Amino acid sequence: MSSGTAAVGCTALGRFAIPQFVERFAEAGQPLPLITQLFANNYGLAWLGPALVVAAWLAGRARLSALIGSAAVMLATPLALFAAYLPLFKLGTLY
Repeated sequence: MSSGTAAVGCTALGRFAIPQFVERFAEAGQPLPLITQLFANNYGLAWLGPALVVAAWLAGRARLSALIGSAAVMLATPLALFAAYLPLFKLGTLY
């Protein structure tokens, strides 16, 4: 459940928030920060977390399933937030 929530959050940031930064940085002729570029191009990988949780659960590995779900939340959520907020800190230097 928690890895699914993280995947939904990553997808929302990747589809709705990041494209606005891409436009602004393109207008200013500046590249996005590298981490934000990587996230923008690969945010769909966050859906591997829920798939792995379900696969581990179906294989009878409940503890592994919980570990994967917890790791997905602890890694994907902070990375997504960092990738989304990093351009905000650089917006002041664009114009």
